[in-house]
Amino acid sequence: GSISVSYTTSGSGGSGGGSLVKLGTVATNTGTEAAFTNIPSTAKKITVAIHNFGYAGANDELIMHVGDSTGYATSGYQSSYDAKDDQPDAQSRTNAYGLSDDTNSSIEQNITVELVNVTGNSWTISHQGAASISGGRVIHGGGSISLSNALDRLRIKTANGRTLDHGHVTVYYETEGGSGS
Repeated sequence: GSISVSYTTSGSGGSGGGSLVKLGTVATNTGTEAAFTNIPSTAKKITVAIHNFGYAGANDELIMHVGDSTGYATSGYQSSYDAKDDQPDAQSRTNAYGLSDDTNSSIEQNITVELVNVTGNSWTISHQGAASISGGRVIHGGGSISLSNALDRLRIKTANGRTLDHGHVTVYYETEGGSGS
């Protein structure tokens, strides 16, 4: 048998969706954070790809801060998250967006974070991923933040400022497309 698919459009279209733009990639093999600035105010969706991320030192939590022209926000987050393994113990925090709880320096974390502009300077945030633990670890969570001005920066780091020693973080953004009539 065969499958036939047809598409029908009506109305007088618009310019369609926005475009996906790569803001940049930061190698996380030095320093204490992967920081991205100059995110344009027209960005309505931001995707953060954390690849084989690791750090040196004692156990810590992986977090994200976002910010605007006044600097990084260190309060006002609604964030619930868990690295689900043999110890499910969901966490929450308000001083950052939590990505992965109680991680150790010997693992690699792969996480995709999605930030979506809801209205004004308010954003909903969600993430999912995994870590390289033999028994398995699934990372997930969600939350939100409202800023005073347009979101123009974000950074990935550990809660206690551990030195990063491997991996990459890449940020993409999308702008709002034209609307149909």
